[in-house]
Amino acid sequence: MSQYSLFGYDAAAHLTEETNGADRNGPIAILTSIGIISVFGWAFILALTFSIQDFSYLYDTSNETAGTFVPAQILYDAFHGRYGSSTGAIVLLFVIWDSFFFGGLSCTTSAARVVYALSRDRGVPFSAVWRRIHPRHKVPANAVWLCAAVCALMGLPILRIKVVFTAISSVCT
Repeated sequence: MSQYSLFGYDAAAHLTEETNGADRNGPIAILTSIGIISVFGWAFILALTFSIQDFSYLYDTSNETAGTFVPAQILYDAFHGRYGSSTGAIVLLFVIWDSFFFGGLSCTTSAARVVYALSRDRGVPFSAVWRRIHPRHKVPANAVWLCAAVCALMGLPILRIKVVFTAISSVCT
């Protein structure tokens, strides 16, 4: 559950070099992002935990979720039990999925920044390719595409093996 609530906070550390007054604003940004993520992540985990209707049902292998989609099942049970409709759970799941998407963008941006910095210092193979700046957008587009491709390749097993997502999120946490 920690990955559901604590991700993206390290982007401030990776992007500190790009800020004005990095010696002062960098630590402030890092501590602020950790504080905000911690507060909202803790609130999310508490809300999810207190919304559990039936502990034994969540991990019972005979039900349709079978322990795989536990957060979605918790939200469905809470909204369906309280309001008789699952519409609120679906809306909340879209909010959560959006946060995953934007957290993933943040991580990809951060990784691309690290690849660019390492290639600028000739610390990775094919540095000349990864440090190239796009002439119009002024970003290291090759580094971004490299990170996006690596993320997509690492995510492919999730389509066939359900435990891979848990393993990846545990490693990331």
